[in-house]
Amino acid sequence: MAQTSYAINLPAVAYPGQPFDIAAVKDMTSALAVAAAIPYGVLGVRDGSNIGQGGVEIAVKVPAASTDITVLGSALGVVVADQARSQDPNVALPTYPINSAVSLGRVGRFWVSVEEAVTAGQQAYVRYATGSFAQKGAFRASADTSTAAALPNAYYVTSQATPGGYAVVELALN
Repeated sequence: MAQTSYAINLPAVAYPGQPFDIAAVKDMTSALAVAAAIPYGVLGVRDGSNIGQGGVEIAVKVPAASTDITVLGSALGVVVADQARSQDPNVALPTYPINSAVSLGRVGRFWVSVEEAVTAGQQAYVRYATGSFAQKGAFRASADTSTAAALPNAYYVTSQATPGGYAVVELALN
């Protein structure tokens, strides 16, 4: 007799910050989350205000201004999920806590949650200020009346019609 169904809940196909295909992940880095916890799958940017404090060489934060996204060298990469890190079940988005080393994907393809429908081949935008949505560093398809900016050398590999769904973004931030 063939098994035709499963009686358990299977995990999601993907989750924010998961590499899409390991062959395309060419450049990773890490930085310290000094000022705030950082969710998986958002864009991490250079936190210049915390560099040099206590020996910190590279600090990371979520974007707070359009220049955090558009100025060359400011964007550090997609915050890569760490499945070995324990998470607080009361927190909706898995995060790297304050004072932890954050893994960042600079070149490659990564799953991200999108705030609105996106199309494969479309330029990726990233939120830097609250507007229609609140999560800074989140990916989307438009500028959302000047609260998100185009991330240079980043585009969507897959389409996603559902806001809050997952899409693959390809980055080349080197």
